[in-house]
Amino acid sequence: MSNAQSYADKYEKIVEYYQRYYVNAVGIVERKIRSYVERGYTREEAIEMLYTSIFGKFEYGYSRGAYSMYNYSVAPNYEGKPSFLTILSYSYNAFTLNPLLAVPVLIRDSISYFQSAFIFFVLVFLINSLASLGFSNISDNLSLLLSLIDHLSYMFYVVLALVVVIMSAVEAFYWSSMISATLRVSGGAWLTSKGVIHGLGRVMDLFKALVIANSVKIGIPAAIILTSVLGAIRSMLGGSIATIFILIAVIGLMGIAYIASSFFLTFVPHTVYIEGYGPTKAVKESIRMVVRSFSDVLIYYLFWIVVQSIAATTAYMLSLLSVSISNLIAFIISVIVTPIMDLSLTEVYLLNTNRSISMWVKRRNLLGLISRYIGAGIIELKSFLFRPENYPFILLSVFAFILSSIHGYFLGIDYLRPFRDLIVRPGRINPIMYQSPFSLALEIFFNNWKIGLISTVSGVGTPILPALIAYVNGWLLGLVSSKLTLYELLVAIGPHGVIELPSLIIALAAGFKLGFYYLFRRKLFPEELKRCIKVGIGLAPLFLLAAVIEATVTPALIKYLLGWS
Repeated sequence: MSNAQSYADKYEKIVEYYQRYYVNAVGIVERKIRSYVERGYTREEAIEMLYTSIFGKFEYGYSRGAYSMYNYSVAPNYEGKPSFLTILSYSYNAFTLNPLLAVPVLIRDSISYFQSAFIFFVLVFLINSLASLGFSNISDNLSLLLSLIDHLSYMFYVVLALVVVIMSAVEAFYWSSMISATLRVSGGAWLTSKGVIHGLGRVMDLFKALVIANSVKIGIPAAIILTSVLGAIRSMLGGSIATIFILIAVIGLMGIAYIASSFFLTFVPHTVYIEGYGPTKAVKESIRMVVRSFSDVLIYYLFWIVVQSIAATTAYMLSLLSVSISNLIAFIISVIVTPIMDLSLTEVYLLNTNRSISMWVKRRNLLGLISRYIGAGIIELKSFLFRPENYPFILLSVFAFILSSIHGYFLGIDYLRPFRDLIVRPGRINPIMYQSPFSLALEIFFNNWKIGLISTVSGVGTPILPALIAYVNGWLLGLVSSKLTLYELLVAIGPHGVIELPSLIIALAAGFKLGFYYLFRRKLFPEELKRCIKVGIGLAPLFLLAAVIEATVTPALIKYLLGWS
């Protein structure tokens, strides 16, 4: 075989390898070859080195191409393999250069609105049922409580099954977009919105495997705990105390089972997406890969425990000083820490399956990056508001919000009156309003801005999500309104609501438009996704202004105009 033919064959094998992860495999290969050529190698030498880095021995080099990155190509069990913490540091660099890595998290949080809304309405139903019976009557009549538990026990299992299904769908959307994004960043390519959503075509494959995984690690342990709790309640009502010790033991064992299963099923999404395995084989392969990369996966979870512990401790210590930053911390963890951690985890999997990754050595200043994107977002927001093509989506958002508010209002004065009377008490200012105005404004801002951001991307995959978000928020407003007079409503909600509600409506309009593009203009969807995200970012100053008013002006008006204490 001639050398030319040999290089041609190797080139084809390289392209075939990258076609497993990239749509534009040839472009990726050519970019990598060009990076070698720019360092002084011939094209043939570049092909040989790239082929060796994928299928042969370990190579460590420095690229002086357009991306200025370290390139690792790691064979199995190579002792020079970078540690998880090393990968994590370079993943931070990659995140600052590719902030679209945060988009999968926003997609996850928007899809998880299904789960949150479902659990919320189940709790509303239960609380409303208990309130309508009368809490004092229940505490005095144990047989009534036992009857209620027996009557509702079947519903708990149905709710648990639905939670597992919805949770699996949420994780399927998240990991399909996150792994797709990671494969591009790890290959040294700049991440685009198209690169983020490319993996959504694999959602159903991931969903099937994750239903099995979540049934094992969550569904079965939770069902056993639920059965034990219901049995313990019946036993305790019958006078038996010993059952409580059995209950504690069962909860402890199921907790251990959950931790162990969560650990060993970590790579289920990766084995499905990257290897193309079916659900059963994906579970087996995940266990094998976790054993193979045990220390890295362990550090991943320990690092998460440390981060969450520091966050919780900081929030608690500041709360003692009447300063609340829990929403700020949750926002940072969700939008910044999570994508960096899961990018690193996916790269651990790639390294332990003899695949190469690129380590980004340059970084951007994170605060400067945020400032730049907010500026670009404000420009995009102005453009969104003045383009006539967006007016139907804005009207649709207004219409959905008004209808849901009317529905919540009539439920509040009729069926849900017991629940409404529990949560809405005119004459009393919410105790949260007595916090530091600065920290309260931050808490409100990050909570509302997060809802705005997930609203703008809520059309991804499920076009009905913007309608659900509009319904939940409008429904709550209507429910509260049913307890207040018009004057009380204007004073309590009006000052900040005139800014906050239109901002949410604009975010929902972007979500409706994105859903429309997902259904009918799929080719333009990636670019529209990028625009809608910018709209959500551009709403930040409006949400901040509304939060400041709600934390400072609104409490003062409630106190002096309404006389509430």
